[in-house]
Amino acid sequence: MTSHWVSTLAFTILVKTDGAKIVFTAPLVKRFYGQPVGNLLNWAIPFGGLRHTTWESAQKSPMG
Repeated sequence: MTSHWVSTLAFTILVKTDGAKIVFTAPLVKRFYGQPVGNLLNWAIPFGGLRHTTWESAQKSPMG
C-alpha cells in the first residue's frame, strides 16, 4: 500500500493506492476511487501549486 499526499492551492488530501488503483481517498475526490493516481494528479493541475509526495504504508487503509 502506498500513501500519497496531494496538495494544491485549493485543497490538501491523503490518497492511498494498492498497486495502481486508488483504494482510499477524501470525499472531495471520491470520483477517482478505483482509478490510477495519475488521473487525480492531472485533474488537480489547474488548481495551481500542485505538490505530490509518496511513501509506503505499513498498514491497510481504514476503509478495508
